[in-house]
Amino acid sequence: MTYLSPDGGAMSQQPSTLSRQMLDLQIALRRARLAELETGMIAACEAAALGARS
Repeated sequence: MTYLSPDGGAMSQQPSTLSRQMLDLQIALRRARLAELETGMIAACEAAALGARS
């Protein structure tokens, strides 16, 4: 498999384990942040719905 280097050139080897771990960490952090945002949005919607009924 061919991979692109940061400068756009082709590389025939796989990305290093360290760069893969960094990518995995960045993905995990973004997923955690999205989960926090989703929780906040759900809480705000539920509060708004309950407030509208009163």
